[in-house]
Amino acid sequence: MELVQKVDVKMGDKILHKKKMLIFTLTLVMILFLFSCSNNSNGFDGTNQSDIIAVEQEYIGQIYLYGEQHGDDNIIEREFELWYDYYYNHGMRHLFIESSYYSAEFLNVWMQSDKDEILDELFVDLKGTSWENPIYREFFEKVKLECPETVFHGTDVGHQYTTTGKRYLKFLQENNLVDSEQYEIAKEVIEQGEIFYKDRSAVYRENMMVENFIRELDTLTNENIMGIYGSAHTGIENLDNTNSIPCMANQLNKIYVNRIYSESLVHLAKPMEAKRIDVIEIHGKDYQALYYGKRDMDFTNEYQYREYWRLENAYDDFKDNILTMDVLPESNFPIPIEKEQVFIVDYTKADGSVVRKYYRVDGYTWEKMVTSEEFVLKKIDKRNDPERVETINIAGKDYMASYFGKNNMDGLLGCQYIEYWRLEEAYADFKDNPLDGSTLPYSFLPVTIESGQVFVIDIAQMDGDIKRGFFRSDGNEWRSKLSIEGFTVEN
Repeated sequence: MELVQKVDVKMGDKILHKKKMLIFTLTLVMILFLFSCSNNSNGFDGTNQSDIIAVEQEYIGQIYLYGEQHGDDNIIEREFELWYDYYYNHGMRHLFIESSYYSAEFLNVWMQSDKDEILDELFVDLKGTSWENPIYREFFEKVKLECPETVFHGTDVGHQYTTTGKRYLKFLQENNLVDSEQYEIAKEVIEQGEIFYKDRSAVYRENMMVENFIRELDTLTNENIMGIYGSAHTGIENLDNTNSIPCMANQLNKIYVNRIYSESLVHLAKPMEAKRIDVIEIHGKDYQALYYGKRDMDFTNEYQYREYWRLENAYDDFKDNILTMDVLPESNFPIPIEKEQVFIVDYTKADGSVVRKYYRVDGYTWEKMVTSEEFVLKKIDKRNDPERVETINIAGKDYMASYFGKNNMDGLLGCQYIEYWRLEEAYADFKDNPLDGSTLPYSFLPVTIESGQVFVIDIAQMDGDIKRGFFRSDGNEWRSKLSIEGFTVEN
């Protein structure tokens, strides 16, 4: 099968040459004993494309991927420098970008045109997206001027399918290309966009980006290529935005083994100045809060966008608050994050309601990225001595149980209160019981954890139901401190 074919397309008085081509809060969720359940809300089974896609031909070129923070001037300038070097010093001509197939195809037509009508229309369609930043237009104009033989390849799902996509089909119709592969691919990508925007499944989008990337790469004959994508898609060891499947580069790395070089350019981002300074009151204390704007959440159907505040001089007040074990890596923030910072993030849902979450940076990393961790506005009262000693019968045996009291949760984490008992001299009886997969970090307990301990914890849910869990400390750590893990007990 012929993979690349020249097609003459007349536009005005000029003949253009077009190529013919072949065919996602964050949130890392760790189960917190009976507080949450695992389900796949994306409507997909988590299969990634690297498990099921066969490439058209063996590729022996090299793929250079660069991860950006969308819309940052410093990063986009560096991307042009990289492409200029690859273009002139390494002979590259093919630039893969995080856009739809038909948007890139329009760019290729515009590259051969002496007018800017096509580019103007593209940026009208891109209004309200991260591509609206004038720096992107400047990037394309510089590429056209200084690297005129560049061929763009769009590998994202069908964004702007009702505008750019529809107009591209009309363009092909007017040029008698309804029976072409361009037309078939464009229709397929439009369908991808329709599916994605129906439920905003980030998993579906990530898989389609892999499939579309392979389709475009199969049109080339082992040529080296450069790709520019959001950093969420370019980590060769990272998961996608939902932490459900390997991200695009991770999947591609399994297909094109030793053929991918990936580098994040996020560290080059300009320090962002706060848009304004607010005052936010928490538990009767006012905090200076630097507001850094909002970001669209187009990878989910549940939320529209999120807004960010950094609380100044607040870390000591919240460093011992209960962690939920949900993380928000640096790539999800509009600014770099540093140890001992505290953030408020407001999530605006599709129905307009707002969910406020609190994050602190304790200095830990997730998937090699600095990360923040969600906490609740509650501390567990710490104590050295139990309030009393009781007897608890488990599976017919009585255990001495040191009672460390009740902590009111006031609805936080979906419960009214939590009660704690430490079973004395019980570890040998339960050390081999099967673990149930749940973990409680140190911040959840009123007493310091030591290896070889066993705890009984009762959680009163909002409906009044009491759920009892059994936990032991096997010496495993979470965030460099001992944690306890749930285990099962037969009646």
